[in-house]
Amino acid sequence: MEILLNKQNMEPGKLKQLADVLAVAFAQDPIMYSIFINKKEIKKFMSFMMTYFNKYGEIHYTKDLSGVALWLKPGESFISAKNMFSKGLLKDVTRLLFSVSIFSLYRLFSISNFLSKNKPLEAHYYLFAIGSSQKGKGTGKMLMNFALNRFEKEHTYYLENTNVVNNSFYEKFGFSLTKEASFKGRTFFLMSKNAQAHNNSSKRSIAMCYRDSA
Repeated sequence: MEILLNKQNMEPGKLKQLADVLAVAFAQDPIMYSIFINKKEIKKFMSFMMTYFNKYGEIHYTKDLSGVALWLKPGESFISAKNMFSKGLLKDVTRLLFSVSIFSLYRLFSISNFLSKNKPLEAHYYLFAIGSSQKGKGTGKMLMNFALNRFEKEHTYYLENTNVVNNSFYEKFGFSLTKEASFKGRTFFLMSKNAQAHNNSSKRSIAMCYRDSA
């Protein structure tokens, strides 16, 4: 399965399809439902994030649009209540504001502010979301391998996971649990991968990619 990379001018139709993939993948995510009141709001949020990452990050996706991962490179700040209007997304921010409730936005930025305080101080690649509409196809493995083989090896990789069951998936790629952070009864598993861990797992990652492609 071929993995493609956005060039910051992805067609709106593709952005919508990939947003739908993430909305479905995160439909049962406990954090999403602690922020938004229904699936419609989750879908609107994912649509906004696709637009944001298309402009400021990287979107890795399968050619058949069944899987997608959203990454920020080192030095690129994540969107927050303080900078959301200065990111050149006024039209999209306004659309989001009128698409979800004020209470959902408050919860969203409260959690975002909390997580920002726990991010690594050093420059790092940040995985915001990864999802697939086809379970058991190895799509997640291929998306992770694509990123780890594409990005510079000397930087840290970082993600926040909300489901302890998924920790083992990321551990296969050299990520390790650095901290458990709780916010209003919800637990976040903060995971990172440094350059040494990447070097130690590179051969295994390549082998996994080969099996997925076979």
